[in-house]
Amino acid sequence: MALEFPGVTQVWDCRFEAMFILEESVPPGTLEVAKDGISWSVKSSSALETMQGDLEWTRSAPEFDVMHAYGKVGYGKPELSGSGVTKVDVDAVLARCIQTHAKDEIYANVDGFVQFGPESVFIYWYFTTFLPSTSRFMRLNRASINDTEAICWIRGHVDGLNTTDYIFHPALMDAVFQVFSLVC
Repeated sequence: MALEFPGVTQVWDCRFEAMFILEESVPPGTLEVAKDGISWSVKSSSALETMQGDLEWTRSAPEFDVMHAYGKVGYGKPELSGSGVTKVDVDAVLARCIQTHAKDEIYANVDGFVQFGPESVFIYWYFTTFLPSTSRFMRLNRASINDTEAICWIRGHVDGLNTTDYIFHPALMDAVFQVFSLVC
């Protein structure tokens, strides 16, 4: 979400404090995505989750008191420190990898404890309307890993993702986190 602010080209020092669960059996929630200088945050409101017909919150803005994620944003070309990574030798990393997993194997290993989005959640209306269900969130095509590194092939802006207004689509970020299912 931080990459959606105009002109932002980099995010860093990101912290993920609490999940925001999107499930059809749970009432929909409201998120506040905010930026203050170079800091960004994603919060939800516990008052909105428990209002049960109480409309007091409509007289003033609700307090967004549950922190889900926060970090920093940058603009323009990133400046790399002298000790920063400037080039990754992909062939060398692949040579050090001891396991390679195909897409079917990756998703078979997480079946039963990971869901890739219910069919009728409003926030994923676009996905459920315009994209086939198998292509929405299962974007890892292949992964090679060792104890400290992973190289993954992620299906990018295809299958309708490039027709959205996102600069960096949330389904792609989700795929980045799916890599952890292989190494954890």
